[in-house]
Amino acid sequence: MLTDIIGKIRHKVRQRLVLLSMFNRLGVIGIKIRPYYLTQEFLVDETDLSLNPKLEPMVAGFLSSSEIKEICAHPETAELEEETEKILEDGCLCFGLKYNNEIVAYTWCDLCKCHDRMLLFLLKQDEVYLFKAYTYEAYRGKNLAPFLRLQLYKHLNEMGRTKIYSVTDFFNTPAVKFKKKIGAKPLKLFLRIGLFNKYHWNITLKEYQK
Repeated sequence: MLTDIIGKIRHKVRQRLVLLSMFNRLGVIGIKIRPYYLTQEFLVDETDLSLNPKLEPMVAGFLSSSEIKEICAHPETAELEEETEKILEDGCLCFGLKYNNEIVAYTWCDLCKCHDRMLLFLLKQDEVYLFKAYTYEAYRGKNLAPFLRLQLYKHLNEMGRTKIYSVTDFFNTPAVKFKKKIGAKPLKLFLRIGLFNKYHWNITLKEYQK
């Protein structure tokens, strides 16, 4: 029985790798195909999950404009300055963790719309879209990402934003595992198709029970 289970797991892994390799080859000739999930995240009881960071004490909160400038000046994220300015112009908020007054991890949230490349929809007053999470290299491996998420959930819930959405690439195994770890659930599985940067389709492959 154990052998059968291991065999099935290996088969699924092979299937994913074969698909990823095939899609990457198609991308070279201008045919871009990517499956991804629309995911819903929830405020969880922190005692149910191992979410405590291996670095304390931590300070969590929405970052000020001067703190966001620190992100843009950091060697690891300096190239994102132009993109960050556009995000701010769209009214998005940046939420971060600080240790010894240094920003160690952050993520963005949009209160107006889900603005993924192919999935665009307006948000209601109780909804929010999360995107672009980042932990600086020196602080990785300390369980900061799930702790950051938990603290953000608390702040968002206080703002009345109780329906929390994000997008997860089907082939991004670490991201998929992370979403499972924090108790997130897939709502829909989409297939994004692009031809020569000119034609685009977004196809719903599966809807999951809420």
